[in-house]
Amino acid sequence: MPKQWILSTGTVKQDVSFNYILHQHDVQVELYMFRKNKEENKKIFDELLKHRREIETAFGEPLVWERLENRKCCRIKKVITIGGEKSSREKWPQIHKAMIDVMVSRTIYF
Repeated sequence: MPKQWILSTGTVKQDVSFNYILHQHDVQVELYMFRKNKEENKKIFDELLKHRREIETAFGEPLVWERLENRKCCRIKKVITIGGEKSSREKWPQIHKAMIDVMVSRTIYF
């Protein structure tokens, strides 16, 4: 698997975090559910999934919903394809701004 960098912050819910993830050619922001109990993660995910249309409408665009059946965790993410770690340094401010804009202006719905 290619190298990735993750910056994470917690939420009011225990063991649920908002993550910034930097890959070589893209970046993503995600809501990540990682409680110790797999069933609790799936329950949180399923409850959010019931409101998918409402969440994506408020968010302003589609999200990637990953229940990750074979893993304990689940996530909802937005992939930003304007660049990543391998992009020129001149492009980094644009990439950072896009990630911050998605995280700050749109995660209020969670």
